[in-house]
Amino acid sequence: MTAQSVSKGTWVLALGLVLGFLGFIYYLSSIPLQPNHRVISTPSEPNHTSEKSAKELDQLDFYQLLKEQRVSVESNENRPSKPIPKADSLAGVQYILQAGSFSKKEDAERLRATLLLEGFNATTEAVHVKGRQYHRVYVGPFKIKHQLERAKRALAQLKLKPMVIKQG
Repeated sequence: MTAQSVSKGTWVLALGLVLGFLGFIYYLSSIPLQPNHRVISTPSEPNHTSEKSAKELDQLDFYQLLKEQRVSVESNENRPSKPIPKADSLAGVQYILQAGSFSKKEDAERLRATLLLEGFNATTEAVHVKGRQYHRVYVGPFKIKHQLERAKRALAQLKLKPMVIKQG
């Protein structure tokens, strides 16, 4: 491609881009730095602080100040010791949630698999009620109240109506 085959419009566009770029650079150089911005420059001499000897470090004030400071601690012998109650604890009792009860084992296992995929600790148990066998699906156990409540809400979002069962 020769200079004669390039159109006049292309040259004008290229010249405009170059002039625009130079104008932008000039504009950036004219903007004053704000107070929270710093210009970082590299020092002309290397920093030799890491080469200080242990003797020089011992001469620093804070080493002497630390040696002179003392901390007094009160004796707790006169205070009765009482355990700090855990506000969210269920006081040694644990709960489980019954997520469902089915006459067919396959249905109970299907729900258990779904709950396991959702991240729950789900188990099944066969029980006999009035001569009939049922397969119940449980979630838990829970020792902390907010975990129990969170699990109840999550099961409700799955269109289940969990029943709280107290253990121990």
